[in-house]
Amino acid sequence: MKNIPRTMTNTKFKIDDHSEVVNMCEAIQGMIDDGVKSEKRETALRLMKMGFSIKQIAQATELSEDDVLKLIQK
Repeated sequence: MKNIPRTMTNTKFKIDDHSEVVNMCEAIQGMIDDGVKSEKRETALRLMKMGFSIKQIAQATELSEDDVLKLIQK
């Protein structure tokens, strides 16, 4: 029963097995965060394929250069 929000939203939202209540605001925010991360990763990969530098990709995605490297390496 506690996995329903994670199953319905297809997110990695962590639910405490000992919790009586699931905070749906946190579940929704997790869903949004997952979507934003996914979109930034896809954008970073497209820009990399187009020949953009790590610095340019970081500027375009508003991520740090380290975060761009981490996204690309996944």
